[in-house]
Amino acid sequence: ITASGNISASGKVITEEVESAADFTLDVEGDITLDANGADIILSDDGTDFGRFKRDSSDFIIKSETNNKDIVFRGVDNSTTITAMTIDMSEVGRVGIGTTAVSAKLHLSGSDSTESSLRQSRAGVRIWDQAIDSSSRLQWGHRTSEAGSRNVTVTFAANGMVGIGEGNPQSTLTILGNTGDGHIEIGNDTGTGYIQVIDRDAATQ
Repeated sequence: ITASGNISASGKVITEEVESAADFTLDVEGDITLDANGADIILSDDGTDFGRFKRDSSDFIIKSETNNKDIVFRGVDNSTTITAMTIDMSEVGRVGIGTTAVSAKLHLSGSDSTESSLRQSRAGVRIWDQAIDSSSRLQWGHRTSEAGSRNVTVTFAANGMVGIGEGNPQSTLTILGNTGDGHIEIGNDTGTGYIQVIDRDAATQ
């Protein structure tokens, strides 16, 4: 069928190809079903295939057909088009969330600690997260609910300082506890244990 205007049809229309010199719109009152016995629905642009939906052993496959070209998920947030996720095919399927410059197997990026954090929760128990704060410190923290206050447990500063119970460590290792339990415990099943300090240059203890 070659059309320059509208086509109205009732029942079944059998044709191998439909061509239109302008945009082509399917407007139906019900659902649209694409039934391909060859199990492939191919997307092309001027004769060049760029995408494919496929059934493979009952699995649903979404494939980018162009060499090294990505699959990109976009949407509209507050009237602005955003890229929510990128699957980078030139880097063996690296996944980027919040970034199109995907530099690791899973790369998260955002404008603040909430947008760039990695969160894990167990319903009714606790919410844990890993986030980068405004001073470039990597922190592990937790809260009892989404509305609850976040408690920072471990902090890794960019200058190599580490804090346990301290969000802004000023020493190589800072350990702080709540009132009454700010201590370090070292031991084993036999009730013994010790701290060993070694001068690596002098090889002495």
